[in-house]
Amino acid sequence: MTLLHTRSEAVFLALLFAAVTPAQSHKISGALAHGQASFGDVLEQRFTPDGSRLVYRANHATEGVVDLFSVPAGGSGGSASPVQLSAADPEVPISSVVEFQISPDSERVVFSGGTGASLLSAPVDGSAPTVELAPIHGPFLITPDGTQVVWQGGEGDLYVGPIKGSAPPTFLARGEDLGLVRQLGISPDGTRAVLANTFCPQPWECYEGLGEHSAGR
Repeated sequence: MTLLHTRSEAVFLALLFAAVTPAQSHKISGALAHGQASFGDVLEQRFTPDGSRLVYRANHATEGVVDLFSVPAGGSGGSASPVQLSAADPEVPISSVVEFQISPDSERVVFSGGTGASLLSAPVDGSAPTVELAPIHGPFLITPDGTQVVWQGGEGDLYVGPIKGSAPPTFLARGEDLGLVRQLGISPDGTRAVLANTFCPQPWECYEGLGEHSAGR
């Protein structure tokens, strides 16, 4: 059984063996930023689906700037250094990572700084450069097979594209027909996307609903 313990200043991995064996833990996050007013934090962490790595958001180098990191989850005894997957710019607040998703096959992580930022994709282990998929203006979601990403892009339009950025994205629907998309869902076969949205045909007339669109597969 594996438990993850989070402190404000670090991430520790604790491996619990038989009841007669004391719990063992080791620090897996690197050094965090230290400022005059506050200290660096690990803000969010997740195991990859196969359990081989931990992906986490933290302000390691610069106070208030949040980047994405990955580190082996076991077998290294804490000796492996975290791999930085993003490169947030202190002068551009939306470049800090606020959301990330790991593909079901544990191969890639897709992340963004939120509305107005770029949607980025990288191998979980940092073995290849991070690629920019597109500007993003709403939610995004990886398809169940881990090969595609669906997102709300510029002007609120809906797109789907390869998770590796190997081809241009495919346009799915106009933003003016979608409204404000609050959540995305994708069918198990990856062929349909369902949207929970708020649509305002007039400033004084808004309603919420669900919409379904082909995912272009």
